[in-house]
Amino acid sequence: MVGGFAAFAATYIVYSQMLGWLDGLPILPPSKLIASTDRSCVPPVHLTSPTIELIKVAFGEKCPEAEPGHYPTQLRFLQGDTTIVFAAGSPPSNPNSNRIALSPFSVAMFGKPRPEHLRTPGEVTEISTIHADRAVLEFDRVIQSATEMNNAKLVRLELISDPEQAIPDSFQRVGKVHITNNQRSADPNRRLVLRTVGPMFYRDSKVAPGAPPLTGPDIWTDSAVEIVDRSNLPRQPGEPAVAAPATAEEVRNPTAVAAMLGGKRLPPPTVTAVGMRVYLEPQSQAKKPAQPKTPAAGSAGFGGVQRVEFLEKVVMNLWVDGGQQGFVGGGEGKPAISGEPTVAASALAGGLLSGAHAARAMSRDLLQVETRGPFVYDSVKNLARFDVLPLADPNLPNDVQVTKVPPRPGTQTLFSQVLELEFNGPPTGNPSTTATPAKPAEKPEPTAKAAPASAPKFKRLHAWTYTQGRFLTVSSDADQLEAYGQDLVHEAATARTQLTGAPLYAIQQRNVLTAGGPKQSAILVLDQPPNPPGPVTQPRKMQATVLGPGRVELYDAASNSSSITASWLTSMVQTRESTSERELDLFTFTDGAKFEDVKSDFWLKGNVLKLWLTVPPPEPKSGAVSATPPARSQPHRLQALGEVTGHSADMDIDQSEHLNTLFRDVAPPVAVTAVVAPTSPAAPPKGNPQQPPPQVAAAPVTPAPKAPEKQKPPMKLRARTIETWVARYPQAKPPGGPVAPKPGEPAATDQTGGMKYQMEKARCEGMVSVHQDPVDATKPRGTDILGSRMIIDSTPDGSVLTVFGWDNRPGELHNEGTSLIGPKVVIDQLHNLALVEGRGSLVMPTSSDLSGNSLKQAEVIVVHFRDGMKFQGAKKVADFFGKVTAAQGASWVTCHTLQVNFDRPIYLTQMNRPGTPAPAPKPGATAKPGGDGPKVDVVYCYPAPADAADSPQEKQVYFNQVDRDPVSGKPIRRQQIVAIELTMKAEVRDPSGGEPYKFLRATGPGVVRTWQPGSKEDSSLGQSPMANPMNPPQPAQSEMKLTIVNFSGWMIGKDKGPVYKDATFYDSIQVIDVPSDNPDLEVELHKLPPRATLLSCAEQLVVWTHSKPKEPTEQHMKATGNAYMRNDEYDGWGESIEAVGKTVIFEGLGSVPARIKSRFNGNDQTGKKIIFDRATNHYKVEGSLGGTLSPSAGTPKPAPKK
Repeated sequence: MVGGFAAFAATYIVYSQMLGWLDGLPILPPSKLIASTDRSCVPPVHLTSPTIELIKVAFGEKCPEAEPGHYPTQLRFLQGDTTIVFAAGSPPSNPNSNRIALSPFSVAMFGKPRPEHLRTPGEVTEISTIHADRAVLEFDRVIQSATEMNNAKLVRLELISDPEQAIPDSFQRVGKVHITNNQRSADPNRRLVLRTVGPMFYRDSKVAPGAPPLTGPDIWTDSAVEIVDRSNLPRQPGEPAVAAPATAEEVRNPTAVAAMLGGKRLPPPTVTAVGMRVYLEPQSQAKKPAQPKTPAAGSAGFGGVQRVEFLEKVVMNLWVDGGQQGFVGGGEGKPAISGEPTVAASALAGGLLSGAHAARAMSRDLLQVETRGPFVYDSVKNLARFDVLPLADPNLPNDVQVTKVPPRPGTQTLFSQVLELEFNGPPTGNPSTTATPAKPAEKPEPTAKAAPASAPKFKRLHAWTYTQGRFLTVSSDADQLEAYGQDLVHEAATARTQLTGAPLYAIQQRNVLTAGGPKQSAILVLDQPPNPPGPVTQPRKMQATVLGPGRVELYDAASNSSSITASWLTSMVQTRESTSERELDLFTFTDGAKFEDVKSDFWLKGNVLKLWLTVPPPEPKSGAVSATPPARSQPHRLQALGEVTGHSADMDIDQSEHLNTLFRDVAPPVAVTAVVAPTSPAAPPKGNPQQPPPQVAAAPVTPAPKAPEKQKPPMKLRARTIETWVARYPQAKPPGGPVAPKPGEPAATDQTGGMKYQMEKARCEGMVSVHQDPVDATKPRGTDILGSRMIIDSTPDGSVLTVFGWDNRPGELHNEGTSLIGPKVVIDQLHNLALVEGRGSLVMPTSSDLSGNSLKQAEVIVVHFRDGMKFQGAKKVADFFGKVTAAQGASWVTCHTLQVNFDRPIYLTQMNRPGTPAPAPKPGATAKPGGDGPKVDVVYCYPAPADAADSPQEKQVYFNQVDRDPVSGKPIRRQQIVAIELTMKAEVRDPSGGEPYKFLRATGPGVVRTWQPGSKEDSSLGQSPMANPMNPPQPAQSEMKLTIVNFSGWMIGKDKGPVYKDATFYDSIQVIDVPSDNPDLEVELHKLPPRATLLSCAEQLVVWTHSKPKEPTEQHMKATGNAYMRNDEYDGWGESIEAVGKTVIFEGLGSVPARIKSRFNGNDQTGKKIIFDRATNHYKVEGSLGGTLSPSAGTPKPAPKK
């Protein structure tokens, strides 16, 4: 076939270099031309020259090439181990051209004979022949005479069929280019023959050293090509192997195949096509010859050819053994021991794997491959490829059609767009054309017994489609099978076939297999399980494997419906295992596979799910009556890998990578019924006390006298590995009698209550996640746990839960809005204690902010820490250590150590929550803002020690709060406190009694920055930093003002609500008040902005506000100790400066008087007490000590605000 032609091309390369000998042997030297006088030397008498004898061996005994009259040029020469004989017409005497025409033209190449120990029985020397009516030889130089062809190099050859110049012969070669190869056999019925009308072209593939390799084919033709492998043709004993042209449709039926096998009809050619391309291996002009390559096992067995192509309209007819499996047969040709296939395997087994379902009348089948498109054979890979015609008319058939036609009904067909056939050895099925030397220590291998020499051996078949929405189709008439997919692969060595589809369908006898989808492909693999140890005495079932999402609907003839279904997402394999105790059915599902027991309210899914089911005893024989319902298969063991999910009444496994569950049967729990006096005549039925507890989703039909206790929701678990021990017991029968079947379904035979599964113990590792819905549906959430490992030490009264995080991720625990995050989280349900070791976080909702202000709606507080946390829920205390940051809404505090006290106990889990709920509000009472959630009571913030601080910032604590308008969301107030220590208490009472108030203490040196609205006319120095942001003063004309207070001692703040607020600063206080829309404005002391006010004092600064009903809010400020005030209009000094509304009072002390000085008009007054009215710019001096007055100077207008 194609391989033989490739072998010819390899040997033809050797011939192409020898055409310089066309003019005969070189002239003998003069010393050899002298006649010998020795009469004893008598030359032998030869009736036929050795050249003629070789020509007759190559072309036949009566070939015209042996006649000098037709072929005057007859030459024989050696090239290495190859002998070449040449027969052609006379060359022109003076061609004067680089192109020389010869007519006719024939050449034969004799390969190197193999050693005796490597030959197969009947093997002869390989011979390849070429014949053309006319040949044109092109050299690398101009040829002036025939003798110059000795030294010229042949660069191009053209073989032409010219019937007018042809010499008639009995080989029917007139008008055709005729190429043959004897395939190392003396039998002419085993030859490989190629015919084409030509022209056929050849070019020299050698390139100069360092030059780039040539592109394009080395041998080609655009004409129709016909190849006949006579060794593969069927023939009757004693009859020649002859082929006759026929269309593919004519021979593609069992009747025609039977006629050809019976000798009543000639078989078609092996290959027919239009156009051919041959690519030779690149060769170098280096002087050192290349070492011969040893062909690899299973290769084509010949060298020199890289690739052979046929351009279009390719039809290949191969005769294969009928007893082989599949389309191409197996590599060994051994009959497989096949038993009854499984239901899933029967969906595709007959058409693809078994070729011997019934007795065969004849031993060979026709395997035909037809395509309108191209064909490519790669000799390096020993691979043949068929493609459809590109850019073809979509209304016309355009498939690669493979048909296996036996001489009886049962045709198998395959339609695809691409087909690849990988051969196991030469494509012709004959011995390799390249000798493989045996190693000295090895014995020659005997002739392979896998298949007859005339049958090609296939290693692999691969067919597929690539057009969107187009299916590859496989059908088998004998098995009533149709299968659809996009990719088909058959491995002959393992007799393994796989069909891939997106989606994939297989229909056989009303059993439907559906797998894959438009976006995900599926693969159906059919093979036999490995042979058991020892001799095979019993038939083995086919093993079916489905890779990809799928569903099998099995037809039940008894109920006339597809009552059994199985689904999965990746694969399914069915086998049976035998243990010392019993036989178990093993079902292996992969990815999304589901096992479900509806009556038991139990199901399980997973990527790899291995389910061992007990095999129930055989049912009674026909006619026998059983008092008990038939036994059901029960789970014995369950092993799941990858994305495991499950459900039971007590636990839901949302996801896991490994699950190992052992089932044990236990007695059902004894129902304990309390004696309750009836409250109404309508008492429950007598059998109700024996019913099991209701499920979570179940609701009582008849109201009970007493509301039953709420059942806990199931726990939802996720973990990489889960080890569980499950107890199983039967449930009671449902009340009301048997359940009626659905329309169209048969009546059920098992009316028990099913089995109930309960987890006894669990140990989880890996990506552990637990979720449990709250018992009270009004709660925001239940319990959530996330970690790398979870250990539960269970006791009857509670459990100790330990959750570990990862190296790069902490563990997490969430319960009804409260969250704990850290590398190691311990929850002690007995003592309501939570510990976090290492860096972590706490998130919990509170009804107040960090300052203690009540919120209309609860907000979460988030605390981040570096070193650890200890949360004592019962003691209402939470301690945080190491670079702590606590944030709530727009408020946050940063420090090294943080302690938070709450106003009530906080419970981290549902188990140890007290049974008595929080007291409900009285009828008509208004609920408190923020609901009944916990509130922050006290906050203590401490800096890092000097020897432990990583930066100067860690030696301070920071508090920030931003208040926004509830309607527009814009910031209306912003406050920042920087201090050494900070304490905030939500509720404090003075020892003397009185109303409670919020308390703040900041240890300095520190800074307080307050950005809030204020009057355009007044300074904000009189406003307290503790002012209520929700009820700020609203003057007629207001603007945003920034107040910066620097203090060296400490700060005390008190907030009694809208009635009274104050803030007191101690030691070296400096205050700057400036109108600004930028809360982050940096103010330089030596360069104050316009309209800025500066106030400084050495001892104390007190700021307070006081509100009275139906009166404006009073604002007070008093600075004591060498006080100083400055603004755009004046400078003021005094031992104390007090601001009450728009009045500023400067007081002196002793010899240090009070003083006020205008910055523009020269007024300067000194006295013991100066009262200045900012509204009128008038002042009153008490105990005046003198001054200056400039009435002509005017007061400049203030500069515009920046």
